[in-house]
Amino acid sequence: MFYATVLLQLTLANVPANVPEFGWFQDIVPHDSQFTCQETLPEKYREVYATMSKDKVLDKMSIVEIRCMTVEDYVYRNEEFGHNFTAWGIR
Repeated sequence: MFYATVLLQLTLANVPANVPEFGWFQDIVPHDSQFTCQETLPEKYREVYATMSKDKVLDKMSIVEIRCMTVEDYVYRNEEFGHNFTAWGIR
């Protein structure tokens, strides 16, 4: 299964050193193929941007990229940034 996944970058000053600057956030809607997932990305980007604007999150972080990933790829890429999925009970 593939999910729309957004890469966010923290843009806050004074972020603790143990907080990764980047992180992937994954949608909960599964797609059977990467192709069908990719078809949803333009609309998903608009949804994420609108939500972040409304919630005033864009002054704290920015959208870097949006792509389709499996859950395994999502976990792996976040662990590369220093996120600890074992502590969250995901691994």
